[in-house]
Amino acid sequence: MTNKKTDWVERSGFKLKVDIVTYPYVPPAGDALQPAPNQQYLKLHVELANVAGQGAFSMFDFDVRDDANDRIQASIVATDALPKGVRLDLLSLKPGEKQTGEVVFVAPKGAKGLRLVFNGTLMNRDGNGVTSGPPPVVDLGV
Repeated sequence: MTNKKTDWVERSGFKLKVDIVTYPYVPPAGDALQPAPNQQYLKLHVELANVAGQGAFSMFDFDVRDDANDRIQASIVATDALPKGVRLDLLSLKPGEKQTGEVVFVAPKGAKGLRLVFNGTLMNRDGNGVTSGPPPVVDLGV
C-alpha cells in the first residue's frame, strides 16, 4: 500500500509524516555545497513522533526510491548544510515526544515517481536486522 504525502505512517514504534516536498531543492546562492550537474537535491520536511519505540532515529531509517525502484539515500553533507534547528539530526526521542526537521537526498537529475520508504529504526529492529513486515511507503508526488 502506498500512502499519500501528509499521511502518518508507523514503523518500529515511530510515526512519520512528510509535510513538505521541495524538488528540486536549490541551496541558497553562494552556498559552497551544490549538486553535481547530473544530480538534483530533494528536500523533505518531516514530522516524527515516538509512540512506543526505543533507541535513536536517524535519516538512514528511511530512503527514497524512484520509478525504477533505485535507492536514493539521504546526504549527510547536504543535510548538515541546513541551518541547525531546521535539519533533522540523529534523534533520541522518548515515547510521546515529537520532532520536526528537514532531510536532503541526492537524486539523479530528472528522477520521477519518488516515494519515501520508512524502513524503521536501526536501533529497534528484530533479530533479523529489520523490522518485520513490509515498510510503509509514501508517494512524494514528484
